[in-house]
Formats: sequence, structure tokens, C-alpha cells
Amino acid sequence: MKVQILNRAYEKEISGYDIVEWEGDGFQKFYEYSDNQLEFILAPEILSYVPATSYQQIMKLLLSKLRINGEIVVGGTSLHAFVDKVKDGEIDQDASSAIVAKSVSMGEVSKVCDLINSIGNYQVSWSTSGVNYEIKIRRV
Repeated sequence: MKVQILNRAYEKEISGYDIVEWEGDGFQKFYEYSDNQLEFILAPEILSYVPATSYQQIMKLLLSKLRINGEIVVGGTSLHAFVDKVKDGEIDQDASSAIVAKSVSMGEVSKVCDLINSIGNYQVSWSTSGVNYEIKIRRV
């Protein structure tokens, strides 16, 4: 089963995925999945929606639902990339305000990867685009 976790204010549904809405009580649906049930979880903005102090808790929850050889894509906004692009004038005031408005937190990909590796046996790769990062995790 494939699941997409999204915030409808910023993301669109992808057909073929079971949808879990982040906002409101929609995320409660995620608790209905059994541990080791999901083959793929797509949550490319989820780390922007939670405080950085909750990264470990949310990652443990997401990873617990993943079956062996299952994959998950998580992501968020990179604090260093954001600061650099604002400082260099690549992001104007309106764009930076929009990024800040949707972001509960901004993290660093290296720290999130370290956190994932501390939780269990996973293969981790990552990429960045602009101020956003995505981390692909495969349970082994």
C-alpha cells in the first residue's frame, strides 16, 4: 500500500495513493495502519510541518509503519539553504515570507539523516532543490 501525507494548503493529491491529511485530525488516520504494513510513504514536506524537537518522534512513527524493503520520502526546508538564498538576494521578501509562513520548522538534512540512522537499519540518500531537501529511506 502506498500512502501520501499532505497538507492540502500547499500540496496536491497524487492518484493511486491512500491520502492522509496532515492538517486537523486527518493525521489520526495514519495510526490506523499496522506496523510493517506500508510499502511506500510519500511525505516530502512533513518536516516543515512539525517542530524540529518532534523530528525523532515523527520519524519513529513513520518508519514503524514501513515494511522490510519499503521506502519513504520525507523532506522539509533547509535552514542553511534558506538563509544563504535570502542573504544572497536569490529569494525576495514575498517569497521568503511565504516559506516562513508554511514552515513550523527548518532543519538540516545531515542532522535528519543522522537521526534516521540512530533509529534503525535503513539505507538513506538525499537531495536538495532550492531551499528544500528530500530524504529517501529504505528499510533493510
